[in-house]
Amino acid sequence: MSTYTVDVNREDGLWSAIVNDLPGGAFVGLDFERFSDIRDGVQEALIDFFGTEEFALEWTFATDHRDFTRPLQEALDQAAVAERARARLDHSRREAIATMRGAGLSYQEIGDALSLSKARVSQIHHAATEAGDRSVSAAS
Repeated sequence: MSTYTVDVNREDGLWSAIVNDLPGGAFVGLDFERFSDIRDGVQEALIDFFGTEEFALEWTFATDHRDFTRPLQEALDQAAVAERARARLDHSRREAIATMRGAGLSYQEIGDALSLSKARVSQIHHAATEAGDRSVSAAS
């Protein structure tokens, strides 16, 4: 599988992504208003170019000749870790609340145990119940 480098810069109020050294001396250049659109936009353009998803991308990010690839990637990686942890925490809280409610504890008592307000415990419990969360249904 071939790997291509995507150079991303900020110019004239836009994020510019350039992929050089493509077969036949070709390159792909794209502009984006929002940073969050870059990865999917470049991926889609290269799938159209190659007609396949069989390629890998390496990314560099810079502006005014200052490379910020490493700190940006570290921040994005940590944000992904935090998001996965948040999802696990949310699930664990829903399950704990349902189980504790099933054991006859009040919202106040559950909130005390989980360091949440009784109002927040009630919100989580009612939202999970309305959504048909299986952990809530099984534990209640």
